[in-house]
Amino acid sequence: IMQAGEPGDEMFILVNGQAVVKVNGSVVHKFEPGAVIGEVCLVQKNSKRTATIIVASAKLETLVINQAKFDELRVAFPVLIQQVIWNIAKMLGDKLRFANEEIGKRQSVIRALREDNRESTRELNQRSWLQRLAATLSFDRSA
Repeated sequence: IMQAGEPGDEMFILVNGQAVVKVNGSVVHKFEPGAVIGEVCLVQKNSKRTATIIVASAKLETLVINQAKFDELRVAFPVLIQQVIWNIAKMLGDKLRFANEEIGKRQSVIRALREDNRESTRELNQRSWLQRLAATLSFDRSA
């Protein structure tokens, strides 16, 4: 449906079927009918896709709304578009919350790995110090 990094000027509303979001090759979300996909590029003109969305079911049906159509609808149906924009804002808030939670989880893992690394470095430094001391004092390891 879309590839991360590509320019885009439309959003998709999933009518039938399923699609999945891939970020850096990993599936992070599954879309069901009714989902809105690609809204970031519609709201932020001249932006690039932030994720790769692929078809996950045999039959996928979408409604495509490009920037020109969205602008037309905004003039013709301002109350409807106001509700659409409100829904997009809520979805973006949900995505931001999810991203922040994921960042928090990964930061915890990184902190734990750094602590393990510090401990391993301390152990290696201690062994190295002991080996240098043994060499300085001319201890024979085979004895």
